[in-house]
Amino acid sequence: MTTLNAHAIRLEPYLNSKGVSWPELDIWGCMEHTQTSLPGIHLPNEETIECERIPFFFPRTDTAGDDHISCEGQTVRVNGSMPYRRLALLGVSTWGDYEDEVTLAYDAGGRLVCKKAKLGLSDLCRLWDHRQLSYGERIGLRFPFYWQGTRAVHFPVGIWLQTLELDASATLRTMQLPDNPYMYIFAMTLV
Repeated sequence: MTTLNAHAIRLEPYLNSKGVSWPELDIWGCMEHTQTSLPGIHLPNEETIECERIPFFFPRTDTAGDDHISCEGQTVRVNGSMPYRRLALLGVSTWGDYEDEVTLAYDAGGRLVCKKAKLGLSDLCRLWDHRQLSYGERIGLRFPFYWQGTRAVHFPVGIWLQTLELDASATLRTMQLPDNPYMYIFAMTLV
């Protein structure tokens, strides 16, 4: 997969949840009702990283501000500069594995064309018993523990790398996310 023209999408306007904890800074995230959060010490913090040669931009996580998207049906403006073959994202779910529908809106020669696609994200704790990820994801980032409130739970968890095939003959403009607040997106890149 070539990433020469990859376009990392800045998600700051869409961040709506705090999911990364930094106990040493007295900052506690809470992705959902059980106060699950990820360890800031192991996550990128306002920087670009590469997963499988794909660049992803991570927002700042060492503040009390929101640091990821909890999917609630919002529309993300992608505004690709050209047609791309794939949309890669780093995401995860909690309280189960979820597959839901997204709507991709393309500029196809001056007219807007919408197409549906499936987005599947496996549970944060999917690795604890060495099971496979459910929807063809790969491990994007892996952590030795996660936070449950202020208690560290020590077994392997991760954020998954998922890709969606795009219409390579049109330019992706927007992506409407599913309405499932147990699905989370940390970064997106067009490749």
